[in-house]
Amino acid sequence: MILLCLILAVAVAAGILWVVLRVWTKKSDITLGVDRSVTYKSEDEIEKAKERYTASSHAGIKVSDKNKSDDRVAIVFDRLSETPVNEKVLKLLEEHKAKATFSVPGVEAAENDEFLASLPLTDIDIAGNTLEGDLQNTSEGNGRLIEKLVMTKNVLGGLVDKDVKGVFLSGTGYSGSVLKAVKACGFDYVIEPENEDLIDYNTFKDRESVKKYVSRLSGDTIIMIELNGLADAIKEEVPVYPDVPAIDKQPDAGAEETEEEEEPVEIDTVLEWLLCELEERDIKTELVDDFETKRFEETRLAENGEAIDKAPVYTRLLTDKGVAGLAVYGLPGANADEVISTLKASKSKATFFVTAKEAEENGEVLDKIRQAGFFVATAGKTGDDMQRKDVRICYEEIKQGLEGVADLESVASGCYMPNLEISEKEAVKPEDLYGERMDNIRKACTANGVRLIYPVEVLKPEKGDIGTVKAENGVVDINKLTGFIEAAKNNRLKVISVDELLASGGRVAAYSPDDIRKLKTENAGKTEEVVSYVPTTQTAIALEFYGLPKTSSIEEILSDLKKRNAKATFYVTYDDMTSNPEQIEKIVLAGQELGIAYRETKSYPQKFEVILRYLNSCSQYMGWRFCTTPSLVMMPTGKPERETKEAVSAAGLKLAGFTFNFASGKLADLAFEDVSKQASVYDNIRVYLGSALLFRPDYYENLK
Repeated sequence: MILLCLILAVAVAAGILWVVLRVWTKKSDITLGVDRSVTYKSEDEIEKAKERYTASSHAGIKVSDKNKSDDRVAIVFDRLSETPVNEKVLKLLEEHKAKATFSVPGVEAAENDEFLASLPLTDIDIAGNTLEGDLQNTSEGNGRLIEKLVMTKNVLGGLVDKDVKGVFLSGTGYSGSVLKAVKACGFDYVIEPENEDLIDYNTFKDRESVKKYVSRLSGDTIIMIELNGLADAIKEEVPVYPDVPAIDKQPDAGAEETEEEEEPVEIDTVLEWLLCELEERDIKTELVDDFETKRFEETRLAENGEAIDKAPVYTRLLTDKGVAGLAVYGLPGANADEVISTLKASKSKATFFVTAKEAEENGEVLDKIRQAGFFVATAGKTGDDMQRKDVRICYEEIKQGLEGVADLESVASGCYMPNLEISEKEAVKPEDLYGERMDNIRKACTANGVRLIYPVEVLKPEKGDIGTVKAENGVVDINKLTGFIEAAKNNRLKVISVDELLASGGRVAAYSPDDIRKLKTENAGKTEEVVSYVPTTQTAIALEFYGLPKTSSIEEILSDLKKRNAKATFYVTYDDMTSNPEQIEKIVLAGQELGIAYRETKSYPQKFEVILRYLNSCSQYMGWRFCTTPSLVMMPTGKPERETKEAVSAAGLKLAGFTFNFASGKLADLAFEDVSKQASVYDNIRVYLGSALLFRPDYYENLK
């Protein structure tokens, strides 16, 4: 005993005391250290799960279904919190006689074994999560995901006296390969809430906001509540961070702004508000296990894919890092060794886009590429042209292509490149990326959970460019390969794989303090004055829109403009571009103009540097994501001060204003058809020739 105390004292003094918790389960022995590292001794179960993976079917999916006749809610808690919070939550559920499901990571389950053992399993259910509740890193490969899921299922199985059938993977898109991994590990289904139903302490500020949220619920709704931190929404696009933080979504016209920091609401308070409002509306709570389990194809390809979001199309990534991505389309069967040695000699990386057919016919070459440490992505099952094909055909082409190049133990790629004519970088137009011919390919990429890479030939690589070299008849043109690598290095760029480029995340190339000083000096104090009226004898006015609607009404606005052969400028914030990309794509494809919207707040004052950085961010993002260059800036509320006018001038832009603002209190209750009539006002008003009319599609209360 004395010796043991001495050993512990030395360990504490050295700062290396380890607390080990052993959870003896029915099937395995898990050892958990204080650093949350996990040792799993029964590796045979992991190997069996990996063997099952190849022939495994997809796990089912629990989703919200607005079409159900009865209104029901399945509350799911993502991860656990501290013990007092967990106990408050359980008490609230008991008081309101509400049912709920706890999605618990394996490590948290081991740390909260007493809490889990105390749960009344008639009204409370348990679902799995990742081992530590972290975001699934697709670059780890599905082999690692299988290891985490097997460990989690065995930990939960040893603590809870029931079969754990469901799992929720935080912030993870459920691709076909992920669902196969889930099924191979013994789970029946995954839980997939809508992003709008992810709730954390930051979602609601008061009970009134909860009341509004509950009033919109219909059918079966899965509500996911994050008990410890912020909810992880599914991000279908690679996030690109601005030179300065994006201005928050704009408040309604006429609303007073406040910069006071609001105290976040305790999550148990949010839960109490929610349960009370559900009772008020007589909405029943059910276990998510009692909701209908949908098949993968049902959720992804329902209504022929009409409900599926279109995946973004990548030709490059905005980044401030000195890197460029390299894609090799096709398997270089004849000169694979030369390609590999060229890449290794130049210390370059690449992603190889290979069809399932090529993988089957040239397995040895594929193994060489993998063993050399390069990514292998899919070019589809056959590599056939998928443009304008049915969405189900596109989906199967990509799905079977992914299965054809799958390898559990190798680094996994989350990318797909269709068989398209390789375009020169400067020749790519919005309709090439976002036109109708690409729609079903984009939807199929979303359904399969992959990034869509558009093949581009890049002769002079810049930061974030993705250059594609094609293997013609199994032979890569070494001159083109070395040409790209050398051109990149001449521009001080490191050549990396497409996967590494996208995984690194995006960021607008920021202005340095020297850049700001140089632009200010070169501008020499010049200012741009607001232009809100243009004297003219022509029967013409300017139509301007600010504030994107949250509905499909943008299509009606564009249709109305097209009928009248009218042009308009749509002013958008950085936040608009990142959160509503499909709406902005439609505006650009309709031939309408994009401008930059800026609104002053205390956090974003009218200071030269602040404005200049914001305009830089918007201009770069607009050019990258939507292939268009802005020329106009507008402040939809407030008046631009001298420093703003000077920054607009230094950025080489024009400052637009408006003669009439249709976002007033008198017009707030307009229905959409009335807004359309307002948009046609130029047919009737002649006294205001040359005027600029501003409309707020997001302002009208009846646009729902």
